[in-house]
Amino acid sequence: MSDKRAQNFSIFVPDLFWPEPDDQAALKDIQCPHLEKLLARTPLTQMTRENGGSDSPESVLFDLAGLSQSLASIRALGEDNPLPISEGAWLCADPVHLRFHHEQIVLADPGAFVLTQDEATQLVTDLNAMFADIGQFFAPHPERWYVRLHPDHGAFTTTELLPLSAVAGRRLQGETLHSQQGTENQISCQRRVRQWQNEIQMWLHAHPLNELRLSAGKPAINGLWFWGSRGLSTVPDARQVPFSRIYSYPHHVLARGLAKSNALPWETLAGMKADGVQKVNALLVWDDLVKPTLYEDAAAWRAAVESFDREWLAPLLAGKTPFTLVISSIYGTFRLNSCDYRGWQFWKPIKPLGDIVQNLALARS
Repeated sequence: MSDKRAQNFSIFVPDLFWPEPDDQAALKDIQCPHLEKLLARTPLTQMTRENGGSDSPESVLFDLAGLSQSLASIRALGEDNPLPISEGAWLCADPVHLRFHHEQIVLADPGAFVLTQDEATQLVTDLNAMFADIGQFFAPHPERWYVRLHPDHGAFTTTELLPLSAVAGRRLQGETLHSQQGTENQISCQRRVRQWQNEIQMWLHAHPLNELRLSAGKPAINGLWFWGSRGLSTVPDARQVPFSRIYSYPHHVLARGLAKSNALPWETLAGMKADGVQKVNALLVWDDLVKPTLYEDAAAWRAAVESFDREWLAPLLAGKTPFTLVISSIYGTFRLNSCDYRGWQFWKPIKPLGDIVQNLALARS
């Protein structure tokens, strides 16, 4: 194999940098020597985001694949029961729980509560009866819902709607739910989304299923989060995806959908180690840090970073396997190439990960 092709082995690790730089529980004396060595020796380059998009894991993954069509339609392709995305424009419409905390709304994503498939099917059936003017709703999985927009919204265009991962667990304010940027038509579409969210929230508040859930001590499903537009095109891009294979865990339906939409082999990471990955033109999505970051679980995040250092970076560096590491975080999206020996800064001391995160936070501020 040529060196050029070997360098196309990329590892995407969202949330490798903890968002709280002063959190000693997460960062003090963390054991990740290979990561710290790589960060000290290899230039860390901040990536320019395509179309001014967010640094959410979903958006960065799409940019790595060089795609611009609808995130929702591609994620739907990755479901165990794929949806008919060849028809119409699609959005993700994920169920959420909204609650008041200190006079502000806090959003909990489906990972924070249990929703059965029967409950999801009942709610989606009733949504379709009540909100047919929005479109047709689908729930192939209790945690992941979709809407195929009504033809009246066929010209629906918008700037990137914030993904659920960017707002879950955070305090929300009405005018900051989605971006207020773009053309007059784009801003109009964003307002329409907020209107849908408000109307559905009021309807769900009085839904009999939620009354049953509340009586059983379960959180109500009292909102939907619309996202995943990216222009809403379901037509594959003419550009060729720069990978011939994608690896991820089975739960990462967006990665699975990316592979399927481009007729690429997809393989699971379950039980796989670094030396078992085919290292040519492969994209590996390692997302063990997303949930601990989202739910502010410092201990779980710390354990996952140490596991990534030990089980992935150690054998890759020992085997001198060229790879590109891409990191998305609240500080931005960064890329470093392990084989960029010309840029290795051997004179620089190896700093603890906590110091590196501190420096990133200072640079961002």
